[in-house]
Amino acid sequence: MAGRDSISRLAARMGVFRGYRDFRKIQRRTGAATDRALLAAIGVSVTTRGDAEARLRTLDAEDAARTGPREVILSADAGGRVVLRRPAGWALCLEGETKPAATGGGDLSVDIPPLPPGVHRLTLEGLAGPETVWLIAAPASAPSLAECSGAAKAWGLTGALYGFSSGRNAGLGDYRDLGDMAMAAARHGAAFLGINPVHALGAAAPDGMISPYSPTHRGFLNPWHIALDGLAPYCGEARAAAGNCVPASGSVDYTAAAAVRDPALAAAFAGFAALPPENPIRRRFDAFAAERGAGLQTFARFEALSLRHGGDWRAWPAALRDQSGTAVAEFARAAPAEILFHAWLQWVAHDQLLSAQRTAKASGMGLGLYLDLAVGARPGGAETWMDPGGHITGATLGAPPDAFGDIGQNWGLAPLSPHGLTTSGYRPFIELLRGVMRYAGVIRIDHVLGLMRCFWVPDDGAPGGYVRYPLEGLLAVIAIEARRHGVLVVGEDLGLVPRGFRNRLARAGLYGVEVTQFMRGTAGGLPAPAELRPRSMASFGNHDTPTVDGFFAGRDLDWNLRLGRMTAAQHDAQRREREHLAAQLGAPATKRRLRIHSDLAASTAELVAVQLDDLTGAVEQQNLPGTVHEHPNWRRRSAISVEAAANAPGLREIGAIMRRAGRGSGSGAPDG
Repeated sequence: MAGRDSISRLAARMGVFRGYRDFRKIQRRTGAATDRALLAAIGVSVTTRGDAEARLRTLDAEDAARTGPREVILSADAGGRVVLRRPAGWALCLEGETKPAATGGGDLSVDIPPLPPGVHRLTLEGLAGPETVWLIAAPASAPSLAECSGAAKAWGLTGALYGFSSGRNAGLGDYRDLGDMAMAAARHGAAFLGINPVHALGAAAPDGMISPYSPTHRGFLNPWHIALDGLAPYCGEARAAAGNCVPASGSVDYTAAAAVRDPALAAAFAGFAALPPENPIRRRFDAFAAERGAGLQTFARFEALSLRHGGDWRAWPAALRDQSGTAVAEFARAAPAEILFHAWLQWVAHDQLLSAQRTAKASGMGLGLYLDLAVGARPGGAETWMDPGGHITGATLGAPPDAFGDIGQNWGLAPLSPHGLTTSGYRPFIELLRGVMRYAGVIRIDHVLGLMRCFWVPDDGAPGGYVRYPLEGLLAVIAIEARRHGVLVVGEDLGLVPRGFRNRLARAGLYGVEVTQFMRGTAGGLPAPAELRPRSMASFGNHDTPTVDGFFAGRDLDWNLRLGRMTAAQHDAQRREREHLAAQLGAPATKRRLRIHSDLAASTAELVAVQLDDLTGAVEQQNLPGTVHEHPNWRRRSAISVEAAANAPGLREIGAIMRRAGRGSGSGAPDG
């Protein structure tokens, strides 16, 4: 028992929670197997009481030797004071600078002048050498809807970009479709258009890896969505600019789309590669590459290597697993054209996505694009290869049993390292935020509970457990970047939410989500309009839930029964509850949809999102959580084409409902 106590104390010291309360309100304790497995994932291997006690003594000694704190959060432009344990020399460098803005020493404190928003570095002369104190000068909160758009309330449309159909795309929705759909939605007063993540999935993504929530790197874009008929500005040859349209069907065919896309991109790149250095197109690319720096080049190296050795770097030859090693440098010297191709793809995707946001804003959208930051990247993808010290190995992200699954979930994604975040001044997370915010007016942080704690599932089969993350530091950098980019931030706060967490997010300026199909009001049915949180984005469902018609038809229940994920008794009980809800709303299904969206429009929530699938009465949902191949995830195409969207009766009707509730947006033309 004593050994268990010391290992447990070490685990707690390293951020492992000793337990959690599950969705049935039952307290679950973290066991010894979980403690050991999660400590190993953190990089601390212990098997005996002596191992744990020795490590604890080392941590105590390291803490005692420090001269200053590891980080201090300050109010931007207000200044402050850093208290030291002993007098020391110091130097203050502002974010992005190498030359000190101020120096001093000899006192037990450092008076910090007013600092601009950012993460700045205070270097101390410590007992064991230079120490870094990160000074996070943050605004009080991220911006509000009123600050970003001037509106008190707004609404928007959400859909799956891969499923956008048009008469000109190559079988997969593309960045031009995105701008065109935004124009259509703006005509009816939508302030934003939300889509699935557009993170890079990888040039050599594993077979069947099409989930936008399982990227190779969240800081780069998915070139699968490049509009082929818009390539001329990036290659200079009109012959390379045209792609062949793939006839739309009810399901996205990724293989057929790639068969059209890949030759078109290769031909366009050949035209680009032949341009002389002084060509304006080449100079525009060079400016982009210079701005993105070494990160772009390293990512392009990964993509080129993955086409030779596979999409999971953990199976590469040992010499290539180190991105900073000589073998990778030799490859870069031997294959410059292959690497240039992947950097060029990022430029084209960047430019086209920026263009879509400009189109959305110019069409009258108050916010424009609403983009998603996925919770993690694949363990064998580019993100972990490029920053191995910033990620955890030996465990993946997941969730304990909750409303989405009685047996819990393993998402198969690599956790960011809490220690790596704090020692780097949150640099990996900041770069991910910038990778989404530069293209958007709204971003959604998937599984925002991960700012406080993440559920790690050990690779060795031990039960999972929660690990603490530096909430205050992460909220501070979100506020900094959101203010810099003028972006509204939505945190997806579903699941096992700790007490007080939502209030803390609201104080930080983040909007929560209200998915009303999971909620019950005081009257027993769906929540009344006045029962929704004001600082939230409200919707009936999302990509992980049934549509309105699918919910009342029990389509997700049928799927779960068929797959053995619920019993017949559970299926029948939930179907009866939904029949009762349907009776309260009335029939037919069309009127139920209108009633639900009218209540959302009239609600106290500042933001309302309407799914594109609900405008057409779609029954099937985009993704069934907990499945990969058992359900046709990430393949369903919208029944409304981009060309027809502006005049679609469902969109016109929703626009009128929202306008009557005071949610019209921008200068787009009103409905006829």
